[in-house]
Amino acid sequence: MLDESALLDLEQELEFVLLQGSERSISLAWMIVAVV
Repeated sequence: MLDESALLDLEQELEFVLLQGSERSISLAWMIVAVV
């Protein structure tokens, strides 16, 4: 399980990747991993 600070870091990573717009499949995979 991830702690809260790790989840915040993951959110920041996702936001950065989504802003890049070229790694959507990877960001989607991270979202799925985060939910699980």
